[in-house]
Amino acid sequence: MKAFNDFLGEGLKPLPYSHIRDGVGVTWREDIPVLMIDLPEGFTDQDIIGFDLRAREGLCTDRPEYIVEPRITGLAVELTYEEGNLAKAFTSGRDTPVGVITPHIKTILTVPLALARMPGQRRVPALVSVWGTAYVDKQGLADLNRQRAARGLTAFADSKAAAADSLRQTNPRVAARRPLNLFCHGAGLKDDPPFLDYYDLMLTLQQWGLRVNRPHIKRLKGVTEVIRQCHDLEKQRADFPYDLDGAIITLNISPEKAKTKKEGGGAERSMVYLFPHP
Repeated sequence: MKAFNDFLGEGLKPLPYSHIRDGVGVTWREDIPVLMIDLPEGFTDQDIIGFDLRAREGLCTDRPEYIVEPRITGLAVELTYEEGNLAKAFTSGRDTPVGVITPHIKTILTVPLALARMPGQRRVPALVSVWGTAYVDKQGLADLNRQRAARGLTAFADSKAAAADSLRQTNPRVAARRPLNLFCHGAGLKDDPPFLDYYDLMLTLQQWGLRVNRPHIKRLKGVTEVIRQCHDLEKQRADFPYDLDGAIITLNISPEKAKTKKEGGGAERSMVYLFPHP
């Protein structure tokens, strides 16, 4: 799990803002990694500025490079690939108990059952754990709610509720009939090959056949560009085919730089800037 921890904050320090909640922790269940991922959350430009200040102090640099990507409204999931084959899938998150959903995840057409092994690209490690978000897009949610209304059932409040209901059903055939999709946002790898930075990791996941939101993964220099991109995503959220509830901001650094420590602590790796409710 070294690469994931390097990028997303192993030993993340508590944040000083009372309205930014929790951090990142990793727990292990027997020999299967279960990542309990709760990125710190912020609501204002000042929260982003504070994150950037702590990043600059931790990395001893004046203008770090960041990755900003949309955070889709959906259910956090983890996919574990062993020897390149999908072995287990879990739900996780701040308000979600860990549950095994392997048969359900296998019904999502965009989830590869085996990672691609192409000549000339990085090898697939023996163990890969991928963090993603399962969701239903806007049209799919509208269609589901029309079907539920016709049967006298309560409408799903949002994409996350629809995805959670689909993936927690006893019968995975229910999930197979739902218009579920998934984007990947990071990974932990055992005996991982070296990555130049977080962006390089995301490109590698795509090469292995995992779905990443590449058109909307932006590499940005400095906090001003980060804030501008977050506000642009907020303004454009209605134009996306899926619901957004925020933007994920990640330091675009190599594992070696991620380990850089300043006396008294280290750099935070990621945060979520949450949009106001529409």
